[in-house]
Amino acid sequence: MFDFLGSDEIESHIDLTPMIDVIFMLIIFFVLAGTFSKPVMEVLLPHTKTAEAAGRGQEKELIVSIDQEGQIFCEGRAYSEEELAELVALRPAQKMNLFVDERAPFKPFIALIDETRLAGRSNVVITTEKK
Repeated sequence: MFDFLGSDEIESHIDLTPMIDVIFMLIIFFVLAGTFSKPVMEVLLPHTKTAEAAGRGQEKELIVSIDQEGQIFCEGRAYSEEELAELVALRPAQKMNLFVDERAPFKPFIALIDETRLAGRSNVVITTEKK
């Protein structure tokens, strides 16, 4: 402020509180937006008559997708058939949820299922759409 007793210096003060609040709100937004995002690979799921509603959201899942070209993806990374043992060994306590495109070749699917059986992993589900 002004010192009327002889000092001509002005104290300047910038309040950073609103800027910090905005930064925290942006951080919270991006963390929540990243948490709720679904896999971005489009997979056309086959239809079945016996599909059951899954208890989604009850536990974390290891989501594995096979696209129409037969490429296997998990957590944004592509896996070759030679790397399937590494994929199956990821977080063995979590349920492995398979999203297989109905136009995908059968060989990568069978190779993945075969590798899960060799590893003794029994917590594997295949996601389909009810007819």
